[in-house]
Amino acid sequence: MREKQPVHPGCRGKRTLQPHALLSRSATHFSHGPALVCNGIVLIQRVLAQRSIGFLRRHTHERTVGDHWRLMQQAYTSGLTLDEASGKVVMTIEATLRHIYFEETTHLYNIQRLKRAQGLSTIVTVPRVGYWVLDGWDRSEPFSDGERVEWNSR
Repeated sequence: MREKQPVHPGCRGKRTLQPHALLSRSATHFSHGPALVCNGIVLIQRVLAQRSIGFLRRHTHERTVGDHWRLMQQAYTSGLTLDEASGKVVMTIEATLRHIYFEETTHLYNIQRLKRAQGLSTIVTVPRVGYWVLDGWDRSEPFSDGERVEWNSR
């Protein structure tokens, strides 16, 4: 019998994609957005439920990254090693999960900046974690007259 996996509250009742659909070219179509997000949340929940913190810290992967990682690496206290000469980063699975969280909070922050620039209100408070809170990250706010104002992080 298959074990029932936990479902993120925002994904209940939403259609999710089967694994083969995630690899198809059409999976990137915008109408699959909610399904892709829910699949990602479910995958992360599965990994966290089935693996120990020791496993997450012992297993790594390597990838080539851009110059922006010089700044982004400052958000990590462990689990990430950047070799600037080769442009490669080695991350533990634990750091990879942290990266996903940092990316999501930064995207949410940037969405809120766009809303404020359009005169729209924001509803949630973005957690002060991730890449967007690093010194050196662009947190300027555009105003209607085109002037940009630097956001004070202190």
